[in-house]
Amino acid sequence: MFLLAWAAAGCDSSPSLPPDVLGYDSMALIMRDVHLLEVHLQQRSWFGDSAAVHGIPLYRSLFRQHGVSPERFGRSWRYYRRHLADMESVYVRVVPLLREAVPRPDSANAHP
Repeated sequence: MFLLAWAAAGCDSSPSLPPDVLGYDSMALIMRDVHLLEVHLQQRSWFGDSAAVHGIPLYRSLFRQHGVSPERFGRSWRYYRRHLADMESVYVRVVPLLREAVPRPDSANAHP
């Protein structure tokens, strides 16, 4: 019975996190997209005020896609910044997600 309850809770159950903080898996997916969005903004050479003008709607869209309010993300981000072991548990998941998301040049066709 306990096993069924644990399985129903999903893989995102992260022990000892406050209830209003996003779990490791959810936070990792959002952070993957945050990093990709930051690259997009930098490639467009949007810095400072331009980044804010263009970035804020994109961030709102990103949070909406993940079903998370900006406020909940902010609470979660502040929590993880203060609890670095938990932040590490998030980024252990983010790195492989970014590797999957970013196309890599074919090493066989790479020129020295």
